[in-house]
Amino acid sequence: MTIAIYALSGDPITFGHIQIIKKVAQPLKKLIVSISVNDSNKYLLTGDERLTITEESLSQFPNYFL
Repeated sequence: MTIAIYALSGDPITFGHIQIIKKVAQPLKKLIVSISVNDSNKYLLTGDERLTITEESLSQFPNYFL
């Protein structure tokens, strides 16, 4: 099984992130999208908001996991 991890610190996820995920996810059995936190960044959204937006944005891909 081919698995990849995509680390995302987007605030929020953008169309550019989604396009990268779309290209990477197609040939894989599983793509794990990791929502990361960088303490030196000042985030606009909370972690829960970022997670919710990312889940909604990636719902079209059946082989991704958060």
